[in-house]
Amino acid sequence: MTPRVGEVIKDWTTNLITRDGDYKYHLCVCEKTLQFLLICHRQMADDFLITDSDCGGLPLPESYVSISRVLFVDRWSRKAERTCRVSDAYLAALLVHVRGSPRMTPKDKRKVIPSLEAHLAAL
Repeated sequence: MTPRVGEVIKDWTTNLITRDGDYKYHLCVCEKTLQFLLICHRQMADDFLITDSDCGGLPLPESYVSISRVLFVDRWSRKAERTCRVSDAYLAALLVHVRGSPRMTPKDKRKVIPSLEAHLAAL
């Protein structure tokens, strides 16, 4: 499975702070370097809203794209599922949010911003 920028993948992850592992939704923000943002059911500081109209495959009407950490995912389980693809308008709004985010580290911004910019410029 090779996710594209904007695709949301549901899969098991052990890359969590509060638990040993769980099925989580991952938003692809860079297909070349395999960087993803987790989608969580609870909002933490500066997380970005994603609704069921943005991604129809999410289990709740409102969830949040986590801004605090960028994850590298280089392989998926056999149970991984493509859940949806968010619109380019959603990605453009996410890019604006990431640029102004006080929560995302400069290092993570250097991973996310160029990829989203390149994706949107290619439209």
